[in-house]
Amino acid sequence: EARPIDQAQAIDKDGLVSEPSETVETTTKPVPSAPSGLEASAGKSSVTLSWIENQEPDIDHYVIYSVGIFGRQKIGTTKSSSYIVEKLNPGSTYSYIIVAVDQDGLFGEPSVPAQLKTIK
Repeated sequence: EARPIDQAQAIDKDGLVSEPSETVETTTKPVPSAPSGLEASAGKSSVTLSWIENQEPDIDHYVIYSVGIFGRQKIGTTKSSSYIVEKLNPGSTYSYIIVAVDQDGLFGEPSVPAQLKTIK
């Protein structure tokens, strides 16, 4: 959606004010939607995450986060709709979310978390 931006004026170190600039119009766009259908399958020391690819045509990549008591921590990125997390502890519980990022670098809303336990 286009919306007008107020005019700008510059003030120099002596306090002199410039003439107002021309009114500028900008265009905004929505952030990417949250990835859906996140599924996780566990191995002994790895987890395979997969999700439904976003429908927006300008998605550049996805960021994978591990979610724990200290918040979320970025663990990787991918251009595909799946990711393998390796070097995990057997018999441990993990939680993950996925965020889509578009070509302009806008981060979308996170997916619903997927939680699972690796095999002992």
